[in-house]
Amino acid sequence: MTYSLNEADVTAKKAARGAGYSWGVAEDTGKAVRFLCQNGLDGCGALAALLGEMDDIAKDQQMPEREEGVWSVRGGV
Repeated sequence: MTYSLNEADVTAKKAARGAGYSWGVAEDTGKAVRFLCQNGLDGCGALAALLGEMDDIAKDQQMPEREEGVWSVRGGV
């Protein structure tokens, strides 16, 4: 079965919201998945893998920080 880019976008947004992310992050997630799919990559699979990895990590441990010009995440992901 094939899905439209719009369906991928909307479903990704709903998945991000369901995983507890803010509306802004969910919007960005939908657009990113759409972009990946539009360019021949498995955006839906990538999102599913990422949400699975992040499931057991607290949201505050997932936010990036910049220290001395290097971006990193406190949770070590």
